[in-house]
Amino acid sequence: MRLSRQSDYAIRLVLDLARQPDHSGDIKGVAARQGAPAPYLAKIAQALARAGLVVATRGARGGIRLARPPARITLHDVVEAVEGPIVYNRCLLWPGECDPSRPCPLHPVLQGLARAVSDHLKSIDFAHLASLHRGSEEGG
Repeated sequence: MRLSRQSDYAIRLVLDLARQPDHSGDIKGVAARQGAPAPYLAKIAQALARAGLVVATRGARGGIRLARPPARITLHDVVEAVEGPIVYNRCLLWPGECDPSRPCPLHPVLQGLARAVSDHLKSIDFAHLASLHRGSEEGG
């Protein structure tokens, strides 16, 4: 599995905010720290705001902040906000999608894989990631 660039930047945006003392910042500052294009990051922030993960404020004193504590935002929340649900709906054996009444032999395997990926991403929150990130800076 490979995360899209959109998911990559969304994760970096939320992690950057989680690492700030007040869990807020401005898109240009985050973009500079993350090496990301600010307009693209702003578009991603809109998707995160629609999902209720961040709150954006416009204007001269505007910015972006996490909508809830980092411990209550998971990798799954962020990936799903920008990618949609984690599903495998393209049949690997037959053209198109699996017929629900007669799925291909790989269908249950891929459903189990999607569930396992989702469950694992749900188990990782941004408070934990921020603490790991801080630890790697102190040690290296």
